[in-house]
Amino acid sequence: MSNLLAEVTTLALAAKAAARQVATASGATRARALQTTAQEIRTAGATILAANAQDVSDARAKGLSDALIDRLRLDGPRLEAIAAACEAVAHLPDPVGEVMTTWTRPNGLHIAQRRVPL
Repeated sequence: MSNLLAEVTTLALAAKAAARQVATASGATRARALQTTAQEIRTAGATILAANAQDVSDARAKGLSDALIDRLRLDGPRLEAIAAACEAVAHLPDPVGEVMTTWTRPNGLHIAQRRVPL
């Protein structure tokens, strides 16, 4: 189990580092990353589906409900929907830096609420 914990910890730390890079990247770079992700999902579709089949098998063996297994299960159309969703998000306007609202305090201080990456 400690090997699994070490692997999960490594993946979590890598995700945290990647999140910082994504947050500071330009909108165009984030859009390209989403488009590349869609391409990679399509390219690795067979590998993803094979790994998912093993996940579904493991879930059945652990007694997960049919409803949870259905949520876990991927097939060609679901995988394509995920890739298409990545492309759809890539084509949306970049919200980072968008001013949501502004106001001025009685003392003259001007305040703006902007969208920022998490």
